Amino acid sequence: MRIPHLYSALRYKSAVMRPEIISDPKVRQTLAAASRVSGRDVASALQNKRYFVDMAESYAVTLGAQVAVGRYFAERNGEPELIVGHSLGHYAGLVMAGSLDFEETLSHLSASGRAADDYFHRFNYATMLFGGVAGRAVFNKAAEIGGILLQMHSDGSVAIGRTDPLNEFKAFIEQMGGETKAVPLRLPFHNDLMKPAFAVARAGIDKLSIHSPRITFLSTYNVEHLSSPEAVFQALANEMVSPHKLQATIQKLVDAGHDSVIEMTTAGFDEVALAE
Repeated sequence: MRIPHLYSALRYKSAVMRPEIISDPKVRQTLAAASRVSGRDVASALQNKRYFVDMAESYAVTLGAQVAVGRYFAERNGEPELIVGHSLGHYAGLVMAGSLDFEETLSHLSASGRAADDYFHRFNYATMLFGGVAGRAVFNKAAEIGGILLQMHSDGSVAIGRTDPLNEFKAFIEQMGGETKAVPLRLPFHNDLMKPAFAVARAGIDKLSIHSPRITFLSTYNVEHLSSPEAVFQALANEMVSPHKLQATIQKLVDAGHDSVIEMTTAGFDEVALAE
């Protein structure tokens, strides 16, 4: 039984792609195509540790890097029997499964990223990292203020909301002895706050050429195998504004006899034990 490949969520801070991968000519070719279609220097972003300047760049780098890494791995180790898509990783995973065209998908994500950025900037949304404060009081305060989404990202705890309520939450965290840091805007994925902006992105999904995956594809959106163009469309049309069922997906993999997955990221690939 081959180890499933997991294409995971969006990274907001660029991870430096491993030298042995980014120096590969075919990887460079994929990244060059991503740069050409998106208008962003994808290879450069993967060589510098920094926050992405906007969502359009985040989308382009994440998709371009994951597809490049997936192709690099498959060329040396063969294709998997199962691909798992989580959050934005649905797109790269579906490209690798033969369901979506790489450049067409990249063009769609670049446009939807720009549209989402425009929407949330227009309504004065901002993002803040915070730390040093634990406990129920943080969640209670966010609920009391209203309109604030709390999430855990790879670089720490994040609060997303409009400027005024976020400033009130910032003052509370600092009053409690915690630390805060403003970072570039992040979108409130998998939450109702995303729905107005996603209406624009939905139109782009309607235009994608979608095929039945030739490799079995499992979605963390509904913990189902997406075996038809219609199933793929429904998952893409809903996954950004709906909670994902990552734990249930992991359990499904364990029940099927899998012990680990190969996670494809912007940096490279790693085998991750499902027990972790």
